[in-house]
Amino acid sequence: MSDAAEFSFYLAGAGSKKVEIWYTSGTNRAPDAPVVAFDAQGKNLGTVKVNMQAGGKAWTAVGTFAFTAGWNKIAVSRWTTGNYVVIADAIRVTGAGNGRRRRPRTATRPTTSCWR
Repeated sequence: MSDAAEFSFYLAGAGSKKVEIWYTSGTNRAPDAPVVAFDAQGKNLGTVKVNMQAGGKAWTAVGTFAFTAGWNKIAVSRWTTGNYVVIADAIRVTGAGNGRRRRPRTATRPTTSCWR
């Protein structure tokens, strides 16, 4: 796939992960933007077409895929029908889970950081 925006993520072990995309919708956006999942060996796990003319400004489900250990990636292609644009602000990959949410962990000791 050429000219794609790629979002890579590392998994220590294989597992099913839910993939979501964040974009801004508009009438000039692609009605069929291809979002492709690849495992760490480069195998295409599936392509999902996202209608970027609707929804947007929220996490939109792409699908759940069985990724392998290592560096996996999600590619958002600009190759679509017509003269439309493809927008991909962010990709989120989470556990496929059973609907239960974990409570956030709290730090056991204070940490500090300084940015200049």
